[in-house]
Amino acid sequence: MLRDIFSDANILGIDNSPNMIEKAKAERPDINFRLCDAMSLDGKYDLLFSNACLQWIPDHATLIPAFMDRLNDGGMLAVQVPMNGDEPLSRLIREVADEPKWGLAGVPLQPNEVLMPAEYYNILSRCSSAFEGGYFQPAKMQNHTGRRSDSVGHPLPTGEEIPPRPRRVF
Repeated sequence: MLRDIFSDANILGIDNSPNMIEKAKAERPDINFRLCDAMSLDGKYDLLFSNACLQWIPDHATLIPAFMDRLNDGGMLAVQVPMNGDEPLSRLIREVADEPKWGLAGVPLQPNEVLMPAEYYNILSRCSSAFEGGYFQPAKMQNHTGRRSDSVGHPLPTGEEIPPRPRRVF
């Protein structure tokens, strides 16, 4: 989508997972990708864009100002952070993973570090002269069949962290 809108831009995608970087490079050879932790991002940018991944990164009170410092004059931070850590699917995953039969004791589930909207307002008001935000849309469904089966906001650990037998069954 960004390549379609900004056809002449130098776009850089980052992730801290070698597997995700490999997959991204294979699917989008026209974009530069780098194995990088978000807090280690260097350089200056016209746009920092993130869709449904910042909830996995802790300490937004430090992260958001660090991103703002990476913007060129007139640059924009555009992020979407799902507030789904307490949704039924996320709670169910944590409950099932806690069951001894899965052998997942000690396997870390992904954190969900989302703040309340007022906290983001306070952070952004200290490091930006202008911003827009505050969009909340709860999913309204009659039953579970309306739910996407490949939820992007789940707290599951990555496959490499789960022992082989529980991974197949879980």
